[in-house]
Amino acid sequence: MVKRFAGGAGSCWLDYADTAGGVEVRLSQLARWVLDAEQLGWRYGLRLPGREIQPATGANHRLACLRALALHPGRVPT
Repeated sequence: MVKRFAGGAGSCWLDYADTAGGVEVRLSQLARWVLDAEQLGWRYGLRLPGREIQPATGANHRLACLRALALHPGRVPT
């Protein structure tokens, strides 16, 4: 997981720019990082092109991040 620490330990930004590959691959990687950061109890923020979710933690934050990834423009519907 690529981390950009902001402030104290256990806080990071999960950034689309830090991923590689096609859109689906990048979004999948970010989803994995969201789940990993949540499991570790980290405060994390999500940066997508045109959208930023400020660092937080908890179930509502996790769902907001995953929803943003699922609804991201350019995503191929399944």
